[in-house]
Amino acid sequence: MFKGWGSRINLLHLAPVAVIALVVAAWPVSAGADAEETFQVSINSQNPMRIGDLCTAYANVSGGTGPYDFTWGGNLWWGSNSGYFSIRQEVFYDPGTYTQYLEAWDALDNYDIDERTGLVVNSDQASACYER
Repeated sequence: MFKGWGSRINLLHLAPVAVIALVVAAWPVSAGADAEETFQVSINSQNPMRIGDLCTAYANVSGGTGPYDFTWGGNLWWGSNSGYFSIRQEVFYDPGTYTQYLEAWDALDNYDIDERTGLVVNSDQASACYER
C-alpha cells in the first residue's frame, strides 16, 4: 500500500490529545458564577397546620455546592445547622398566621433566603401534620 510519512496514524499518539479535548469540553467556564446563579433554598411545610400536631418543615436546596449552612428564624421554627439537609419539627398550640424565613449559604459562600408569609395554625379546617 502506501509507504512513507502519514500513511498510518498511530492511535496512541492521538490519545493525549483526545483526553485534553474531553477535559476542556467538560470543564465549566465559570464554576463559581454558575453555582451562585443556580443556588436556591425554599421552605417546604404544610399550610394550614393543626393545633397540637407535630408539624415538620424542611429546606429544599437546589444548585450551589454542599455542605450548606442553614439558619431558621421567624415565628414557628428556629435554629441552625450545617450539612446537606435541614429539618425542623414543632408542636404548635397558639392559633394565628405566622411568618417564617430560612437563610442558607453553600460551601462557596453563595447566599439565598426564602420567606414564607401566611402560615396558618388553627384548630379547624387544617391538615393534620402528624397525628400524635
